[in-house]
Amino acid sequence: MIVPSFFAGNPNLLPELVRTGKLVRDGADYSCADLRVFHAWRLATTVHNRSLQQTLLSGTAIKPIPCFESNTVDGAFATTKRMLSGGAVVIKPNGCSGGTGVHVAVPGMSDDEIRARIHAVAGDCVAKYGVNADTQILPIRCFPFVRSTLYPMADGGHTWDLRIAVMFEPGSVAVYPVSMRIAPNPFDAERFQHERGQWVTNVSGNKNVTAASTAALKSGMDDDALRAVGLNEEKLERALAAAAAWTVKAWAAAPAMPTSAKIRA
Repeated sequence: MIVPSFFAGNPNLLPELVRTGKLVRDGADYSCADLRVFHAWRLATTVHNRSLQQTLLSGTAIKPIPCFESNTVDGAFATTKRMLSGGAVVIKPNGCSGGTGVHVAVPGMSDDEIRARIHAVAGDCVAKYGVNADTQILPIRCFPFVRSTLYPMADGGHTWDLRIAVMFEPGSVAVYPVSMRIAPNPFDAERFQHERGQWVTNVSGNKNVTAASTAALKSGMDDDALRAVGLNEEKLERALAAAAAWTVKAWAAAPAMPTSAKIRA
């Protein structure tokens, strides 16, 4: 029995459908599915493809960063160890929500400590998702840790991210900043690897985050908040233009979607 779905907002639903056996994944993407039910539509698979995201940044004024993936612990270990020569490395699963399974390795860690971080990626996902969690874990992705400027608060500077919405149709593009998410704990460059709350801004569903921490969410149109992190009008305009250029470029590069989906009842 095929159950129709009229709208889906979060592409992380895709690996969950694979995990529960309701959707068949073809290789690294979900080309077997009709993704028109997602608001991202043709871009739904790009959400999880970090390597493709970086490739598409060329020519958009946003500097791409190296990104590697592996379907084995040994492969992820080798990649992480190699990348550590250039600084801290983020290790994350393929498709999970709320920051689940996202860890960081830093220069100076022993081989055992690096492997422990990689195993923690899988352990977190298994703890949250249970049976067949490997469908959401693999491939494991590694890329350099890039720290934002710091948002000043009473207890120190906090890392942040800015979510930007892009809506487009033939002949026009609308782009605007939606929300600024601020990490719950102040950033300490010497110890951030021991406390995810210093650098993971996505705290949705995190039971260990206090009410005061969850309040650290600002409107993307809060001029004071934007200025506090160094985003003046000129820089913001450049960021919005780059986001729009990337989205249009990604849409043009995305394959056309099939008209039927392999969904199992």
